[in-house]
Amino acid sequence: MSITSIPYVKKLTYLPVIADPSHATGRADLIIPTARACVAAGADGLMVEVHMGVS
Repeated sequence: MSITSIPYVKKLTYLPVIADPSHATGRADLIIPTARACVAAGADGLMVEVHMGVS
């Protein structure tokens, strides 16, 4: 789903709208700017997937 759809979905439902910038970008360096854009577009929360390497 595009960031631009966040305000439309918020108009259609009373439920919280949660965005996932980690799957939307696929690149670690773009997660923070995309997360900020999601919040600016009206997202009520963020879900970020994290993978930890084993050392």
